[in-house]
Amino acid sequence: MVHILLITSSNLASNPRCLKELQLLDSMNVKISVVGFKFHNWADKNEIRINKDFKDVTFFYLDSTRHEIVSWIFLTLMEKLFRLLKRFFPKNLFFSAMALTKKSWLLLRWMKKWNGHPNLIIAHNPPTFYPAFFLSKKIKAPFAIDIEDFHPGEGRNKQAQKNIIMLMKCVLPKAVYISYASPLIEEFTNKLFGQKNFLNFTINNCFPNNEFKSPDENFENLGKLRFVWFSQYINYSRGLENLLPVFDIFSDNIDLTLIGEMRQNFYIQEIKHRKYINYQPSLSQSDLHASLSMFDVGLAVENKLVDTNKNICLSNKIWAYFQSGLFILASDTDGQRSFLMQHHEHGILIPLEQKVIKKTLEHLIQNVDMIRSGRFHRYKAAKKFSWEIESKVLNNKWQAILEPLYKMNIAID
Repeated sequence: MVHILLITSSNLASNPRCLKELQLLDSMNVKISVVGFKFHNWADKNEIRINKDFKDVTFFYLDSTRHEIVSWIFLTLMEKLFRLLKRFFPKNLFFSAMALTKKSWLLLRWMKKWNGHPNLIIAHNPPTFYPAFFLSKKIKAPFAIDIEDFHPGEGRNKQAQKNIIMLMKCVLPKAVYISYASPLIEEFTNKLFGQKNFLNFTINNCFPNNEFKSPDENFENLGKLRFVWFSQYINYSRGLENLLPVFDIFSDNIDLTLIGEMRQNFYIQEIKHRKYINYQPSLSQSDLHASLSMFDVGLAVENKLVDTNKNICLSNKIWAYFQSGLFILASDTDGQRSFLMQHHEHGILIPLEQKVIKKTLEHLIQNVDMIRSGRFHRYKAAKKFSWEIESKVLNNKWQAILEPLYKMNIAID
């Protein structure tokens, strides 16, 4: 049976895009292995539930946390060593890859010991790129890379950016294909390399249609305007701190629900004293998407000043709000501007300036019935976009790669 290996530097609970690929592969007649990481937090609990849904999949989990303190100390020392060596050998690909994070070294060490022989390796997140490349050469099997963010534009660490640029320039051209999470991420990555010298395609980060509930068309007597925001973590530098002082002015007219793992300092400083805010710990992907039918407006308030990636990416929340029919209140990033220009009936774009936010909230509260009456239309219009539709491109690519193996009736492992 043809064997596919998925590699992520997080896990399926915190990497929805990798999870969607697993679901697609599970519908095919292939053997599947997944390598990910333990985090010893909310994600591990959701991961256990996910594992139960894929009884025929083989899962491997590595640990780079302090939970395994001896291993963590060793990995941390190795990471520091590689970063030091990178300074002396700036053009060394191996040192560049290992200097990214201790996860790269841990994955590479695992790849050297593993005796599996997958026919296709699919890597998610930069720490997996070099290990996937190594395994590909070792067993002479093709590897592919999925790019969910513009990684050279993440953060402000110039040395880390140089490392990832060198890694991508060396490894990406060797991949059998590169998939991207948005057109702008593909565009910026192509500009970085100067030319399109390997196979690219964008797979929009949509979700399965059946995860979203149809909104209630009876919108009378629903009370205050209901806002929602979700992320893996609720913390500073996510745009919320720009909104909350203005939301205070309208606290009698709105409810705000935050979903995710709350950082304690953010809770004490920003949430505890605001009675109009409801807090919900992290939910599984399907439960989260089903819950969105209870709200009116989804907040997508990325701060484009954080880094280039924040400015051009399309977050999971944009697609989740869109597919659930919510009205989207989005900050004026290049990625979100491009999206709402194409889907202007689905939301409004604003700069993160308090005067503009105040005026916009006044408008939304005054037009709550219009927002609610348009919910079902937005929900139906969004049906044109879904993982079922987007995944056809990916499925066709896999079939083209694996077809020769199917014809050989290959038997693996």
